[in-house]
Amino acid sequence: MKVYIMTDIEGAAGVLDFVNWAQADGKYHEEAKMLLTEEVNAAIDGFCAAGADTIFVCDGHGPGGIDVSRLDKRAYYSRGWHGARPFGLSDMDFDCMAFVGQHAMAGTPFSHLAHTENTRTLYFSINGIEVGEYGEMALIGSELGVPVIFASGEKAFAEEVEKLTPWVHTAVVKEGVTPGRGDECTGEEYRRRNLSAIHLSPQRARKLIREKSEAALRDFTADKEKFKLISLSPPYVSEMKVRAFGGALPYRITGESMTSIVSLMNGEGRRVIR
Repeated sequence: MKVYIMTDIEGAAGVLDFVNWAQADGKYHEEAKMLLTEEVNAAIDGFCAAGADTIFVCDGHGPGGIDVSRLDKRAYYSRGWHGARPFGLSDMDFDCMAFVGQHAMAGTPFSHLAHTENTRTLYFSINGIEVGEYGEMALIGSELGVPVIFASGEKAFAEEVEKLTPWVHTAVVKEGVTPGRGDECTGEEYRRRNLSAIHLSPQRARKLIREKSEAALRDFTADKEKFKLISLSPPYVSEMKVRAFGGALPYRITGESMTSIVSLMNGEGRRVIR
């Protein structure tokens, strides 16, 4: 059983803000990497207990989120978009996909550190379905025949997962407490929004992830048909609305592919509208 784990850092318990925890030059960035890596290790332990024999960990955070020296020795580590291939997802014949340390999409109320790609994004959709980073990868996985079985992060993210893919097992490790979408914010303002949250202790978060990941893979092994692939029909059309940022005015980016979502995410038909 081959399991692909996509990671991000903002959804890990104990990671508090963008500037100090998520940026490469942040005061607590190394601490954040440790917190995420231990959550990933908990998921690896759960998957292996349920019969996984190959674990592929993708470091999906911009400046890096995994402390490789701490990563469970049973896992492979991957970094970067592999040419035209999405984060190595097509490099092996994966059975299923999981997410650890993930956050909700931009504009999500009661989220913690919500954003899509970066805090400049106001909105992103594919074929009219508003999605964040989870939705993007879940759609790519579906196109490649790799269903999502498990996702951990903040509560608003878990609710996003359950709306798009209700069969996926989730683990909630923190909960944002800021109401509203924040659509009125510039990119700089949105970066300072959604910073308040209630966190599980890192130890409790890891225990929960360990239990839920094992249950997810056991459920998948017992009944693969339960874990569906998201079905969209071509043409594949994307729309991104970008906030005012750094003195620049808001603008839109559209894309279109007649062939695949992977091609769409690689920029096919990309057009900037100012």
